[in-house]
Amino acid sequence: MRNFTSRLIQLVPPERRPKLLTAIMERQVAFDAMRQARLALDDAINRHGAVHAQNDAILADAPSEMRVHIADEISLQKQAAADAISRHQAALDRITEQFQQHYFLDEVHRWLATAARLKVRLALDVLPGVAGDHASAVKELRAKMRDLESRRDEVSDLPADMDDLLDQLDAMIEGYSATGAPSLDFSSDAASPVALHALEEGEHSSSRLLSFLMWCFGDEIRAKLHALVKARAPEGGVGSVERSSLMASIDSDLLALAREEEAHIVAAEALGLRIGRRRQIDPRAFLEVREV
Repeated sequence: MRNFTSRLIQLVPPERRPKLLTAIMERQVAFDAMRQARLALDDAINRHGAVHAQNDAILADAPSEMRVHIADEISLQKQAAADAISRHQAALDRITEQFQQHYFLDEVHRWLATAARLKVRLALDVLPGVAGDHASAVKELRAKMRDLESRRDEVSDLPADMDDLLDQLDAMIEGYSATGAPSLDFSSDAASPVALHALEEGEHSSSRLLSFLMWCFGDEIRAKLHALVKARAPEGGVGSVERSSLMASIDSDLLALAREEEAHIVAAEALGLRIGRRRQIDPRAFLEVREV
């Protein structure tokens, strides 16, 4: 469970801090309740074991003619101990679910920490007005967001276009070539002024040898690799500018849907209805802020 420092909280505009602080306090209350419920369950489990051990000992020491009568009472006690475990387990499950509804705060913490590191300023933003069946609306919005997230993955997986592929290839070749020149040694006791033997020595000899080959034959290697890429690259490649534009458009649509989702959640809370937030929410929607 991540702790929000005062530095992170101060990043949030004053008007939005109460909302964040309320969620943090609710999470702490749920965490404390979960810890108490787990202790109560452990106690019930220990008590169940003690009841079994104690009553088994009593039954073993009882006269044979009394065992039938004692067994019924012992069975009731064992069942009561087992029932206590079931009750405490159900209580722990219920409280754990309440705590898990605050997992979204981990994403908020991560985002605020990044904003602090990058010195991003945040300004107030306004959620859209909403009405109707808030729970149904949230369900529909989340379905739309899943579709958009799938579309974003598809765009991310599209192959690069030919120019980008060749640029990436050239950058790789140039990177190797830049460090490929061999060391020189002009001393009188040197076996050779060019220390080719050093290419074969050490942990990274394979990488040094590859750099040397790129330095020696970079143009020939580039020509052959260019021909290979052009012959086998898939069609439908997307350039980096186009890909960035598509991704930005999808992200903008996702943020708009997330703001609408948060508006329904807030409106439902005002009516006394609780709609859990997704773990991977957009913190900008929850905090009702925008970057400036």
